[in-house]
Amino acid sequence: MKKASIFLLLAVAAFAAYWFLIRKSDSKPSGEKQSAIAVKKHSGKFNTSVANMMTAYFGMQNAFIDADTLKAKESCNKFIALIDSVDFNVVAEPTAEYKINQHSRDKLEEYIQDYNKLFGDNFTTKDSQSFYNYYNDISKKVKERKIDI
Repeated sequence: MKKASIFLLLAVAAFAAYWFLIRKSDSKPSGEKQSAIAVKKHSGKFNTSVANMMTAYFGMQNAFIDADTLKAKESCNKFIALIDSVDFNVVAEPTAEYKINQHSRDKLEEYIQDYNKLFGDNFTTKDSQSFYNYYNDISKKVKERKIDI
């Protein structure tokens, strides 16, 4: 029993020495680092509307935790109304201070077009209603277990 425990201890020590001292780290990122996104300060009205939206979201979350269906329904309706009232065009306007890689939206559009080919639909990111319908279609197909996310 002593020999087995000493052998096991030596094996663990050898592995630890290899792992921390000898092994080379291959997890170095390759290529250029992405530059940070330069963020401009939005208008006070936009910031307030986003803060109100987040407050409504946390209220809805707390209602679900408390299992209060009436409060959850009210919070959900408030949250939806606040989402619809936020002017996101402020964020979409490119300025010298606020640069977002345009390829991210293009990549999303590419994914949606692949989805359209797969399921024979015609969704896009060009208008919010079409994207909303895309979102609802995915939700429906996940519930029906036609797709897995």
